[in-house]
Amino acid sequence: MHFNNNFFQNSSSILENPEYQVFFKAGNLQETNNKDGGYVELSFLPEEDDKAYALKVMDAIGHSLESGFDYGDICIVVRKKKHAVALTDFLMSQSIPVVSSDSLLLSSSPKVQFLISLARFSLISDYKETNYKIPEYLSETKEERHDFVHTHLTELNLFLKSEYDFDIDKVRGQSLLDFMEHAIKVFDLAPDSDAHLLSFMDFVFDTEQQNGSDFHALLNNWELKSNTLSISTPENTSAVLVVTIHKSKGLEFPVVIFPYANSNIFEEIDPKLWIPVDPKIFMGFDELLISKKQEVKNYGEIGNALFEMEQQKLQLDAFNLLYVALTRAIHSLYIISYYDIKKDGTLKTDYYSGLFLKYLKDIGAWRDGVLEYKFGKERKYFTPEGKEEKRFTVPYLYSYKDRETFKIHTKAGMLWDTNREIALEQGNVYHHILENISTVHDLEPVLDKALKKGLVTESSYGKVRETLFNLIQHPKLEEYFQEDNIVYNERELLLSDGSSLIPDRVVLKEDAVIIIDYKTGKKSPKYKEQLESYANAYEEMGFKVENKIIAYINKHIIVEYI
Repeated sequence: MHFNNNFFQNSSSILENPEYQVFFKAGNLQETNNKDGGYVELSFLPEEDDKAYALKVMDAIGHSLESGFDYGDICIVVRKKKHAVALTDFLMSQSIPVVSSDSLLLSSSPKVQFLISLARFSLISDYKETNYKIPEYLSETKEERHDFVHTHLTELNLFLKSEYDFDIDKVRGQSLLDFMEHAIKVFDLAPDSDAHLLSFMDFVFDTEQQNGSDFHALLNNWELKSNTLSISTPENTSAVLVVTIHKSKGLEFPVVIFPYANSNIFEEIDPKLWIPVDPKIFMGFDELLISKKQEVKNYGEIGNALFEMEQQKLQLDAFNLLYVALTRAIHSLYIISYYDIKKDGTLKTDYYSGLFLKYLKDIGAWRDGVLEYKFGKERKYFTPEGKEEKRFTVPYLYSYKDRETFKIHTKAGMLWDTNREIALEQGNVYHHILENISTVHDLEPVLDKALKKGLVTESSYGKVRETLFNLIQHPKLEEYFQEDNIVYNERELLLSDGSSLIPDRVVLKEDAVIIIDYKTGKKSPKYKEQLESYANAYEEMGFKVENKIIAYINKHIIVEYI
């Protein structure tokens, strides 16, 4: 409390608005209590980068643990989400248990984003706007990142194949899970345990179970859920909490670590400003939203006044954020800033670091060459009984499906080789394959996916292919499998009474429809009745039913027009 009171009393003189100065000076005359403890460590980094901040945070965590605190007693507060992500990734790589609502999002992981980019690349290999993210990720350890990306972007497929043995033409036919597993392995994305990747693979597995091995479905599902998908963590887990300053409001923690404490006080993202104008000149508008630039100060007295007012508000917001960050700690506060001064030796008081340096110099504590300052007393903290828990890490486990001893035993594979079960499962398998076929060109890729999923075996593959090819190329059906058709496969029809119907295939031609149903086994009158119900539903919606067709898929293809 003494440190915060003195610091904000000192720093409030920087505020340009006199009312804000009075507000902060009066607000920081709080009475102190008689509780033991209260420790502040203010340090400055000689160089500023993510690794330097992360290592200093590790030191603070280690120091806190030695003092008797538990991981769950420690909170790291940052101003920007990207800093939360960087710190969380580093701490997890060091086997430090960590929880963060922002950094636990799967979309926050560069590795997950890289895998999503590979999925997009498998669908559209010549779209540079999205493909550039692949060499960008791979260039992280390169000195000339721009040159690296530029060189390999135009021949990305060849580069991935030669450097990483990742042949997109070969792997795009794999299942979603196998594709991602292969990518994680060849690009060495999981040398150690990686919670983001493990959770992402759960998402891929769930998508494949619900939608099949469809990369379009995966990407669509990702677009819908990427803002909410996150790592699952057990309740009451003893872990370091990482939060933004905004989300720490109203909370207190035994230990608070505040890294990246060198924000620009006047920093804004896409700053805007409302400025009054003459409605007669600006089509009746009396205000315009403009970019907040220094030149606004030259827009007359009003422009200058508005600019200065916004600057003063930014100052106040920055001071309020700093106040929140420094007042979350109950016992220990670690502030990690950067020794940043102007070339002429004066302080940069438009940065947090400048405020800390000013305070140290004003109270006579600053010593040249000394970058660490301590206030208050350190006291041993005793963790309540029952709070300690054992920690262990789980390495990422690959499923090496390309080894010779790996075999897939599937229900469908068993059924295809028994006469009794062929009649039971054959129709379902044909329906599943045809559901994903719009034109004759879809047959081969859909069959390949069915083979990988175990819907058909290698021994039955040729027979299934021949049967479906004969169906699609049948003289009475081939026109309905052309590319210029609008096709609805297994599309549900909701009827006026609340019930629904699902025709196998509907081909739309202007205001007319052709309805096709696939059947296996013997002919039955109930099939015609079913087809008539489909036709009646479309006629009620105002469509003309041009043809009603039943296609019997047996040893020979029989096409019957109703």
